[in-house]
Formats: sequence, structure tokens, C-alpha cells
Amino acid sequence: MALIELKNVALDRRLQALDLDLQPGELVGLIGPNGAGKSSLLNLLAGVEQGSGEILWQGQKLSSWSLETRARKIGYLPQRCQSAWALSVRDVISLGRLPWGDENLEKILCAAQQTGVEDWLDLAVDQLSGGEQARVWLARVLAGEPQLLLADEPLASLDLFYQYQILALLRRYAQGERAVLVSMHDLAIAAASCDRLCLLHQGQIQALGSPQQVLQKEHLRAVYQVEVELDLEVHPPRLAVLGPSQCP
Repeated sequence: MALIELKNVALDRRLQALDLDLQPGELVGLIGPNGAGKSSLLNLLAGVEQGSGEILWQGQKLSSWSLETRARKIGYLPQRCQSAWALSVRDVISLGRLPWGDENLEKILCAAQQTGVEDWLDLAVDQLSGGEQARVWLARVLAGEPQLLLADEPLASLDLFYQYQILALLRRYAQGERAVLVSMHDLAIAAASCDRLCLLHQGQIQALGSPQQVLQKEHLRAVYQVEVELDLEVHPPRLAVLGPSQCP
């Protein structure tokens, strides 16, 4: 049974009649150009925005849940995070335990170690670089141990080393009864790390399936308006943009 399933889901003009599921143990990548609807879809699943259609969690309507249950089951890392106060790194990570009503120090430390921020626990988060802060906010989500982790471009401000580390972390997290839905722009990274890809275009699903099924030249030409050369047989996959599409 799917962990979460969307049926005919829409959100004003940004998302249109989406059907999508995530299975336990999956890492699914959301790809598509700016404005395709990736952040809107994550916001909808996280409960930040309300749309139409039906969202089921293992067959149960998500709308029947309490806010506390939803916060325990689904963790969301938005594209931009900031604190209005000079919180310490420890305090930020502790926020992930709010749905559980505790300050489980073991889980807080574990999340800090997973993201490589354990040496900064007593520092103010606003003293860190953008990439360092991004890892702290991810640790906040991990501390809550959600069954579904939603992440909106978590690699955007990271250097190459931590891109690899965070991707490996998300890959490990999507095991057993858990799943991860992550938006990203780098198609080669998406192909190398994700079980399935969902290619969005103007609020609709252009293609859904394995990286080999989705990253077809005709799909990318229609969505990105460019010609590409792909090699998905090598590891990591190689992708080169050849130039603008000549299609009208």
C-alpha cells in the first residue's frame, strides 16, 4: 500500500489534477523548471496550503488527521528558513521535537551528527553561513523522525561535499516504512540518487517513473525548451545542454 497518495489534487492555478503516490522506502525527486509547481506541491502535502482533491495516507484521508498527528508523520524543509530570534543551533534542532512535546536530547544530538553540525550546538544559528544554516534546518526536521520527509531544494546552498553527504543521508532515511520527496534542479544528481522522478510542467505531471523513463529528450525538450545529451548508463549520469530547442 502507498504511504501517501494524491488523487486529482489541484491548487488554484498552480497545480492541476495531479495523481501521484509515494511508496515506503522510496526517494522520489520532483524536477521541473522554475514555476512548475514543485514548491506548491510540497506546501500542499505539508499542510501549508489547502487545495482540492484527495490525499490519502495508507488509505486514510489526510484531512481527518489532527494537526499534531500530521506534524509527527510529515516533516517539511522549505526552500528558505530563517529565525526571527538569535536561537542557538541546539534550540533550532529542538524545534523538531515540538510535535512530540519533548526535548529528547538523544534524538537532537543524533540529528546534529547526521548533518555534521554537532560542533556548533552552542553557536547562534545566524552566525553560520547559508550552507551551514541549511544543514541545521534539515537537522530540525530529522529530529522529529517523520515518516514522510519533504525537502524543497535542500542542496541549493551546499558545496559539492555536503551535496553528496546530504543526498546519501536522504537516501538512507528513505528506508523501511519511511519515504522522501525532494525537489531539485540538477537532473544528473536526480538521476543518480532517486528511485523515481516526477517531472512537473505548468502545474501538471509531464512524466512520472524511473529516471530512464522520465529523462527522455522529448520530455526535457517540451518542459525546458532545450536540447540535451544524456548518458544514463554511466555513474554518475552525464547530462549536457546543447542549446535552445528549435521547436515553437
